[in-house]
Amino acid sequence: MLVGLIDGDGYISITQIPGGFIRIQLILSMNMEELDMVKYIQSVLKVGRINTYPAINTVKYIISRTDLQEVVFPLLAHHGLFFLTNARRAQFDRAMFILQNNINLFSQLPSEIPTRNNHWVILNFPFS
Repeated sequence: MLVGLIDGDGYISITQIPGGFIRIQLILSMNMEELDMVKYIQSVLKVGRINTYPAINTVKYIISRTDLQEVVFPLLAHHGLFFLTNARRAQFDRAMFILQNNINLFSQLPSEIPTRNNHWVILNFPFS
């Protein structure tokens, strides 16, 4: 269910922050009516934070790089789960490339990231 929610209402954000470092976050953005479901997902995963924006009727569930690296991505690999949309697959491939190659600076990213078509080997977990 979580992978489907991310495919439809989420994304893996990879941005440059001050100092040239890379920030990786998984962001699930939904209608405020889904707050209870988002809280449930957080209670099961035991990671991430929930931000609410009542003025725009939106709730965001944000999972940080460390939690993605140590909990979410290994969980996906363990259960053989993968994203269905091309956009999410490309975001996942880019995030995995960064994590598995221990890239911390945006300037270290190559112009092209190799795609793995979601066949990241479970042996690559956990990250060192």
